[in-house]
Amino acid sequence: MPIDNLISEESIANFSCRGHCHFYEGASTENWRSAPNTNIIQTDQPWYVLYHFRTSGLLNHIMAGEWNLELFLEKMEGEEFDLNPAYAKDRMAFVSRPTEYYKWAVIPPKEVPAGVYKAVASVTFKGPLGVPGPIAMFADIGMMQFYDEGPQPPGRPTP
Repeated sequence: MPIDNLISEESIANFSCRGHCHFYEGASTENWRSAPNTNIIQTDQPWYVLYHFRTSGLLNHIMAGEWNLELFLEKMEGEEFDLNPAYAKDRMAFVSRPTEYYKWAVIPPKEVPAGVYKAVASVTFKGPLGVPGPIAMFADIGMMQFYDEGPQPPGRPTP
């Protein structure tokens, strides 16, 4: 099981949120519990980010709204890069009871150019009228390497 890396400010009595956000290779999210998370991804392969967190405390029962999820990738070579918002931003409903949340963002091949990136995910809360609430978390996923694999030299068998 991955280590919790979502950091939150514990400023609300009777409410707590803990969890993690990690990258995985492949398009299938089915076996994420047994798959190792990764920080090195081939550019021609699909990959996904998993937001997995759980809430606890009595305050859950009287809260309503939504979670806003966002993934940031900063390229280290001084170039600007923005991941397509279709994959970088998402949201899901807040459940008015202590709950375990799972959300996957599957990113198709060739969405991220080769290079080294700093990866950070954020989770924020908005109330039912769209007003940001006092809950904010982020996960420093760390440095990521996206790389291109070149063709095999002539005469060498493909693995």
